[in-house]
Amino acid sequence: MRKPDNWDSVQGAEAGDYPRLPAGAYCCRITKACEQKSGSGRDMLVLELDIAAGEYAGMFAKSMYPPKYYQLTGGESVKFFKGLITAIEASNEGYRWDWDPRSLSGKLVAAAFGEEEYVNKDGAVAVSVKPRFLRSLEALRKGEVETPAPKRLNGSGAPPQAGAPLPPPPMDDDDGDLPF
Repeated sequence: MRKPDNWDSVQGAEAGDYPRLPAGAYCCRITKACEQKSGSGRDMLVLELDIAAGEYAGMFAKSMYPPKYYQLTGGESVKFFKGLITAIEASNEGYRWDWDPRSLSGKLVAAAFGEEEYVNKDGAVAVSVKPRFLRSLEALRKGEVETPAPKRLNGSGAPPQAGAPLPPPPMDDDDGDLPF
């Protein structure tokens, strides 16, 4: 095996030893946008995000797993899709949606990130932070973008009791519209 050039100068880190974004509202840049099909075959817009300003700016620039925001684009979801596009247009002077998802790359928008519990590969409860909704930068400036409440595995706002058994996995009775 060949020794890497920077071996002697790099600080060692253990797997999983990385900074975590705190739940909250952030100015974000859309780094990638595309249209995909949901599990049930419905159209959705998928946006990859990075933090654009403040202490955490560029946090996901080199991440293999940037935060993603999923928005269905048809049926009852049209009003939320239009609200998302309106927020992006309002946040980027002169930008008008042209029905090409690639045109969204580089645009700014406010994102509210919230904590979500999940069971990790070791069977333990872990927490991730994901974008829950997007708003205009003006709403962020006015303090109108609230931090979402944590999503708990037990369905309540309270964390699981130490030593308490994990709840059974939820029965998946939806039609598979969301990919996660």
